[in-house]
Amino acid sequence: MSKFYDSFRGAYAKARGITEKKVLPKVYNYYIEQFTKITKRFLETGSYNPIGFFQQKFITDLYAHIYINTGMYFVLWYADNFRKYTNKQINPELYLQEWEATFKWYSIQMAEVWGPEITRTATKSAIRTFEALMKDPEFAMLGVEQKAKILSRKHEHIGMVNSKRIITTETTRISNYALEQSATTLFDAQYLKKYWIASIDGAERSSHNVAHYKYQDGIPMKEKYNVGGEMLDRPGAGYLAENNINCRCVSVALPVPDAEANVELDSFGFGMAGGKTTNWY
Repeated sequence: MSKFYDSFRGAYAKARGITEKKVLPKVYNYYIEQFTKITKRFLETGSYNPIGFFQQKFITDLYAHIYINTGMYFVLWYADNFRKYTNKQINPELYLQEWEATFKWYSIQMAEVWGPEITRTATKSAIRTFEALMKDPEFAMLGVEQKAKILSRKHEHIGMVNSKRIITTETTRISNYALEQSATTLFDAQYLKKYWIASIDGAERSSHNVAHYKYQDGIPMKEKYNVGGEMLDRPGAGYLAENNINCRCVSVALPVPDAEANVELDSFGFGMAGGKTTNWY
């Protein structure tokens, strides 16, 4: 399995890079639009107040954008790479509408849970930035228009940092959900084992590193991982910040030996087939 682990980890990271690059512009542009409105108000009133921006309805739309595009990529990515190992006659094209609807539903659920925190984080970041600038005597002496220009540059940085954090976190959540949906479509869940794979690059959390080695032999599909004391169906499925924010782990489900037409996975050069970059949403 070690060769498969390495191969799958690398292929998953590459697939993540493709989907993250695809959804970044819309998320980043949203932040810039809100910061532009904040700056405009500052120019008009001389008062800097980001409260009331970053509204939930727009965050819900961002979640749909991330979840549908990323989910459809990964559900097809897994299906195209693994359907050769199933005894079922599966045509992924027949499941496209069902999968898209499922990812839209999931995006709404997760936006309701995490959206308020995104609003708070963006608002606090803006306030902290302005307060830090105002402590600089030179900045404090500038006129409103000069301050606005500096704020705009700071906003670009804040927007990118927040965008990347959201996309990294939510890509883990939806990609793992999509991989699970694909696996249970191709194979009967009772004949699947799942494996927790951490990034193992020195940046992973210690509890995720522990899970990586603890579950090397896999567990039944319907069982939960114990990661840092939280019981999880897959990476990104929990509520503890340390198991969510910037996590890059992946859970992969594989058919148990002899349950399907099996191959030696260690000899499988995991390809990049599938994962269409269609604009789903």
